[in-house]
Amino acid sequence: STYLGGSEIEFAGGIFVVPETSWMRFSTIFGEVSEGTLSNRTILWRAGFEYLSENPLLGIGAGAFRYEVFARGGFYRPGVAHNAFLGILFELVTIGFLLLGAAMVSVFRWLRFIPVMDRRYVQFVLVTWIIAGMSLSLEYRKVTWFVLGIAAAFVARSPWLSDRRDEEALPRDVQAGADGE
Repeated sequence: STYLGGSEIEFAGGIFVVPETSWMRFSTIFGEVSEGTLSNRTILWRAGFEYLSENPLLGIGAGAFRYEVFARGGFYRPGVAHNAFLGILFELVTIGFLLLGAAMVSVFRWLRFIPVMDRRYVQFVLVTWIIAGMSLSLEYRKVTWFVLGIAAAFVARSPWLSDRRDEEALPRDVQAGADGE
């Protein structure tokens, strides 16, 4: 006998619940990726790299990308970079980009000192933010600071970083993480 799992039932139910406009938007994804401009993202990125070449030391300033694109023409309204990493690069150039990179590397380095299940949770949240940041301008959103705050809170409450530095006081999974296993 066949068994319908929960995911099949949810998918079938989603067909009736999801609005038609969303299905129409989903149907354009493959064409945009293979032949299009990714909803004008590639045009915005090209403009950003032009601004970057014009202002390689100072950039165009925090939060100014959308207005610079609009002021120079080509768009009927201000548009964000739709990529957190490129948005920081265009606005704050190398210094801002390196600061973001250093913060991300620092967070991932400190994760090895927290218990395995907590580490997996924080890694999942951070990787989700990174993936979302590749298509959304999250650099000025509260969610960015919330995600980094979660990571910092988990690291701060780590037993390995407390005053008790005794190896015996640590759970085995934290000892394994500290050894790099």
